[in-house]
Amino acid sequence: MAQMQTISTRFTSDTIARLEEIAGNQNRSRSDIIQEAVEGYLNSLAWLEAKVQKAEEGTFVSHEEVGGRLRKLGVKC
Repeated sequence: MAQMQTISTRFTSDTIARLEEIAGNQNRSRSDIIQEAVEGYLNSLAWLEAKVQKAEEGTFVSHEEVGGRLRKLGVKC
């Protein structure tokens, strides 16, 4: 398991209220909710960066290939 470290940040009172509500509804701590949210955000950014990199390298699916895949699924296009 990775070593945990403490970090400090500031949130508006509205955000804190939302965190407290979600944490209470899920019977979890605010820290758990924040950690999960940050990890999800970072994973989304990494995914997006990988897709952009592929597009910049020209390794993306062509329009014709997309049409062919859709037709195989029975979609009329």
